Amino acid sequence: MTTRVFAVLAMCGSITASEMQKEFTSGSKAAGLNGIYDAFAYLENKGIAIRFKGSDGIGMCALDRRHPVFPELRAFGKALFSRYVGTTAGAAALTNLSRGRHRLPRDPNGYEPDLDVFGDGEQLPNGKKNRKRIGAVLQLLAAIGECPLYVLAGSLGIALTSLTILVRRYRQYGILQSRGVNVHISPATHVHAVSLNPGYPAYEELLGLLRRVNSFAPEYAQMARSFWKKASPQLKDAMELRRPKVANKRRRRPK
Repeated sequence: MTTRVFAVLAMCGSITASEMQKEFTSGSKAAGLNGIYDAFAYLENKGIAIRFKGSDGIGMCALDRRHPVFPELRAFGKALFSRYVGTTAGAAALTNLSRGRHRLPRDPNGYEPDLDVFGDGEQLPNGKKNRKRIGAVLQLLAAIGECPLYVLAGSLGIALTSLTILVRRYRQYGILQSRGVNVHISPATHVHAVSLNPGYPAYEELLGLLRRVNSFAPEYAQMARSFWKKASPQLKDAMELRRPKVANKRRRRPK
C-alpha cells in the first residue's frame, strides 16, 4: 500500500485520501482509506510527504519539496506508477489529476527528513524487524555494484542468515538479483553474488536515488573503496565488478 500511495503522490502532486481510494484501492471503503491514511502518516514521519489543508479546507497530501532528495524521489515514484498503479482502472484518472505547487506550512519544530528512504522494517521469522537494513544493502550495492553476500553481511554488520532472507524477499520483488560465481583461485571457491537488478522497471531511477542518498552518507563509498582494495583480481574478474566512479581532483603544482 505504501509503495502505491508514494507512486500516486509522485504522479499527481497532491491528492486527498478519498480521491486516491476511489481510483485504485479494492475491498471495503473503510479498509482502503485506513491503509491510505497509514501510508500518509508513515511517509510524513520520514519527511517524504506532507499533509496540509487545501483551499476548500479538505485535508490533502503531497511529496515534501523540502526533502534533500526530492527530485530523485519524485522521479522514482513516477517510474513506479506504471507498475503498481498503471494497470488499474483508475490509472488514467490519476494521471490527469495534477495540481499546482502547494504552500509549505510553517513548522515550529523544524524539518528533519529521514534519508533512510527505504527503512520499511521487513518482518523476519523470529518476529524482529529488519528496520533500515534494506536501505543500507541497496545503498552499498549502488556504490559497489555486484557484491558477495558475505561482504555485504560483514560490511553492514548483518547476520548472514538474516541477510539471505532479506535478499530473497527483494529478489522476489524484482529489485535485486543474485547468482552463483566460481572464483578461480586455489582451492576453487563458489561465491553467492548480489546486485541491483537492471531489469527492474524503475532501475535507472532507483540507482539515481540511491546515489543521491549516498552523497549524504560517504561511508558507503568508503566501504566500496575498501572492498575494491582488498578483493583479489580473480574475484573482481569473476564477478564483473564495476568500480564506483570517483571524481579525480586535480593536484595543484607547487609554486
